[in-house]
Amino acid sequence: MMTLLHNWARLGLTCLLLCGGLTSWAQPANDTGDCSFAYTRSDLNRNSILQLDVATGTTTEATTVTNTNNLFGGVLLDSLLILGNLDDGDRLYALSVNTGLVQPIDTFTKTVAAERISDLVVNPVDEKIYAVSTEAFNSNNVERLYEVVIESLDSARFELIGVLGTTADIAISVAIDGMGNAYYIDVANSTIVPFDLQTLQAGAAVPLLLPNNGGLDFNTSQRIKLDCRGMGMTGFRGFLAYGGNAPFVEVDPATGAVMEIGPSLVFVNIYAISAGYSLNLSDPCDDDTEVPTVDLLAPTINIVLSDDEPSVTLTVDDVATITDNCDDDVMVTFDADLTFDGGRTGTTTINLTATDASGNDTIVPFDVVVVTSPTALSCISELNVSL
Repeated sequence: MMTLLHNWARLGLTCLLLCGGLTSWAQPANDTGDCSFAYTRSDLNRNSILQLDVATGTTTEATTVTNTNNLFGGVLLDSLLILGNLDDGDRLYALSVNTGLVQPIDTFTKTVAAERISDLVVNPVDEKIYAVSTEAFNSNNVERLYEVVIESLDSARFELIGVLGTTADIAISVAIDGMGNAYYIDVANSTIVPFDLQTLQAGAAVPLLLPNNGGLDFNTSQRIKLDCRGMGMTGFRGFLAYGGNAPFVEVDPATGAVMEIGPSLVFVNIYAISAGYSLNLSDPCDDDTEVPTVDLLAPTINIVLSDDEPSVTLTVDDVATITDNCDDDVMVTFDADLTFDGGRTGTTTINLTATDASGNDTIVPFDVVVVTSPTALSCISELNVSL
């Protein structure tokens, strides 16, 4: 049972893309889901990763990114931002926040040719990753929601859930709070809309009470990212574009209240922000301590020897099935010979030892009972002869 994460090791990207401690796949990095980084694209054509202070909304440039594509989304897994490509709309990328290097992951299989990935988000409750796709940024917009299964840095699956919102909505951004409640931002109507992640059934839209009493800016809708979870894990912090600016705000989805708590990023398009999650790029079998599993076919094996078959040799497959969490080729030994003949009648107890590549072993005893079949003459208990 080899794990899929072995694929990470063969790519040789652990040191290239990722530095620092590695924990487990998609585990929350903290209790609040606070954002750590924002990926931006400036009007000066310089792409950057910004260190984000979720308490104040202030940012400092952490890394300059050489990539020139319009990357969207924002799932931060350890030191990798997982992003979608809006330019050609058919690929996921892993962007290192430490080096600024960009690694393409896998192709996005589109439902229709015009689709583009516009947002990525993680559900902190079940740790599933979701992608929002957008067909066109206009009144006939169609958005779809996919579950994204990232198996390695060159393998990802997109499982379509369905159409999100209505054609009157422009739902390019999705946010999920700390309780697993999902919302999309309807840019066309300046509302926040709750919806069910399984059925995509939408609840009542709540108007966003923007400080300028206006609406969201459609032309800068890429700045609408509410992926920082705060307010007791039921609300969000992030960027909203309205009134020509994109300030850092706190949003209460129940009331639609919007409070500005940080400055607007001047001349910058915020393409992605994300709460911190962890991604394990190391081989989980490097520190394997799990013993192999040995399932005996039977606790006792009975062998009957005969003139036609005076000896029998057992194999591992005659005795047990053996599996391991990491090793497909478990070493198996026995403490006694598995060949039985007339000289080994009776019961013999044998220990099977299964040892994996990490040295973890399992020892299981079983019995072999050997009897001999009587000859034809010995089967005759009485012989009557008549003259």
